[in-house]
Formats: sequence, C-alpha cells, structure tokens
Amino acid sequence: MVRQLYQYGWQARRIRQLFLFIDGILALPPELADDFWQSLASFEEERNMAYISSVERIGIRKGLQQGLKQGRNEGMAGLLRALLETRFGPLSDADLARLQQADQTRLHRWAQRLLEAQTLEHVWH
Repeated sequence: MVRQLYQYGWQARRIRQLFLFIDGILALPPELADDFWQSLASFEEERNMAYISSVERIGIRKGLQQGLKQGRNEGMAGLLRALLETRFGPLSDADLARLQQADQTRLHRWAQRLLEAQTLEHVWH
C-alpha cells in the first residue's frame, strides 16, 4: 500500500499522517506495528537512495575520504603540538602555523625527529 501511495505521488509526510490516523483507529498488535514502521523506514530509505546518482555517490565517498584524512592530520598535529610543548615549551605562532599546514608525511617525519632532537629547530630541519 505504501509503495502505491508513493507511486500516486503522495509525499512521505502525508503517508505517515495517514498511517498515524489509521493506527489511532485500528490498533495493531505491537509486533505488527513494529514490523510495519521498520518496513516503512526501510522502504523510504531505499527510495531516497535511488535518487542519488553514481556521480553523487563518488562525490560523497571522496568527501568522506577527504574528511577522514583531514581529521587524521588535525589529530596528529594536535598530538605533535602537545609533545613539542611538553619538551620545548610554548610554540610560537609561526610554529603553530607550520603544524597546521603540514601534511601527514611531514607530521610523521617531525614526530620521528622529536625523539632525538635537542632543540625545536632540529625537529623542523
């Protein structure tokens, strides 16, 4: 019935209102009501997913990957900052900017250098 209502152009909100009305008049046993609402949610999710084109899926995937990469960089930069400040004291604005702009490879290299560096300059160079 839900599929047919969608095929007739009904909006999701209107369909839900109809079923809430019916639910108020005809009480379903709890297990059937749960099954119905889960089925409705699954159908609506499938229906919405059908409208996402392959190009949009690629864009979403790339956006997620970029966000994860950025998050890893920010986390690594934050940890490195804490370690550097513990060892060498507060960092200058220039050093903080250097950390924020660095890619993951450079951050990793600096973290390795930190283990043996005698000064902050030895970490950077």
